[in-house]
Amino acid sequence: TTVGEILNILRERFPNEKELDKRLLYYLYRMDELGYISI
Repeated sequence: TTVGEILNILRERFPNEKELDKRLLYYLYRMDELGYISI
């Protein structure tokens, strides 16, 4: 599963969540920094 796919799924589930992308990107970059994932 790619990061893009995850984002698409979450957008579908939370279509009215305006801050979703910003919050998700923050977590994704934090996870990348900590070595959990690679983006």
